[in-house]
Amino acid sequence: MSIWLFFKVAHVVAILFGVGLSLGTELLLYRIARSNQVPLIRAGFSLAAPLLKAAPAMYLLGLVMGLLTVWAGGWSFVAPWLVISYCLFALMIFLNVRFRAPWVKRVLTAARESAESEPSALLRATLSDRRATIHMYVAPVAILAQAFLMIVKPFA
Repeated sequence: MSIWLFFKVAHVVAILFGVGLSLGTELLLYRIARSNQVPLIRAGFSLAAPLLKAAPAMYLLGLVMGLLTVWAGGWSFVAPWLVISYCLFALMIFLNVRFRAPWVKRVLTAARESAESEPSALLRATLSDRRATIHMYVAPVAILAQAFLMIVKPFA
């Protein structure tokens, strides 16, 4: 097996794990949040926290392996398809830091402070905050765009 193939497989596997840990968990959390069941929200968001914290490590590993794949494959680090991919990667980081991560933290805090029988006003307000859905809608599009860029390598 060539070093390029090793880096490429490691890149793809790390990114797939990152997507599964982050986007898969996020979609499940939105479903749990819409249930308005406080015990379920507490449990789901508490159990999801470690998964959401592990996802950035997988993305970082995927980024490093991707850069090593570019190096081993002899591509230019400033090829247009890579520059667009870097921008999408930065967008995903921004959306996570700005929207998703704070929302998850606010929901968990509000759920812990809420009564078991019915969501508190704070929890209901936090759950209905539509800014948090920005990441959920943009992330799959950005991920598909990055996959397209990695496979097709347009503008190469």
